[in-house]
Amino acid sequence: MNDGAAHAPLKDLLMPLLAAIDPAAAARRAAALAELMDAGTAWSAERINGVLSTLPVVTLADLLGLPVAVDRATAAAVAAHVAAFAAAQSPLADANAVQAGAVAAQWLGNWLANAVPAAGPLPSLQQAACAAGIDAQAVAANTIGLLVQACEATAALAGNSLLHLGRGKALPGISPDQLVTEVAVSDPPVQNTRRFLAADATLCGHDVKAGDVVLVLLAAASCGGMADGERPWTFGHGRHACPGDRLAQALAGATVTALLARGAAPAVLARAFRYRPSLNARIPHFC
Repeated sequence: MNDGAAHAPLKDLLMPLLAAIDPAAAARRAAALAELMDAGTAWSAERINGVLSTLPVVTLADLLGLPVAVDRATAAAVAAHVAAFAAAQSPLADANAVQAGAVAAQWLGNWLANAVPAAGPLPSLQQAACAAGIDAQAVAANTIGLLVQACEATAALAGNSLLHLGRGKALPGISPDQLVTEVAVSDPPVQNTRRFLAADATLCGHDVKAGDVVLVLLAAASCGGMADGERPWTFGHGRHACPGDRLAQALAGATVTALLARGAAPAVLARAFRYRPSLNARIPHFC
């Protein structure tokens, strides 16, 4: 997420790693992990909220080679700490949330330090990073960052897809994958981002100086329609393009599929929800 010279070597290793994960295999793994997490209890709105933020995180961790599929408790603990850490990053976080995030960060750091990765891309990344002289803590921090993305943005994409269904906006017979692709354009999880000017410039007739902040409305950028195969703006563009866009959509589609298979009723969910407080994302919370 940073273009600085200090981050470039690890970024060059990390991006192809994500691009190499097969989305179809990721969806199949999510389905298997949904079975692990299914405790057979009533599917309340709160439980659905939990699955939205847990299943993508656990699946991504598993795909990387981390030992999260040991049992339901381990998967839940990892997801809960990722969620607490993510919440602490928000400018809206209060002192309690920041403190909880610090505790979660320490827990996740210890877990990663003691985890023995199974077959997967993470061991290869760790070895390549070590050979390139990249500190192991930087690898761990970026691994946590990947899980945070799955916790919030991917959960939001799956949740907004359920809303799309519940509001009757989806075409009859649409597949979960098609649904998620459509929602990534029409109701994207990340609505805006901020960029900092590297040099003085003129934007839309206004003079802006180096260091000024520009609010980029990603959701508005997609309103004019997308060409076939074009990346939705919510996934960024150019040097800031998300390397895991296909993976995120596959995980969101698999999460929607798992919830629908377990009786989630989109029409009911769409009647009682709110968006979680956020400056740049639309993450539904069902009530």
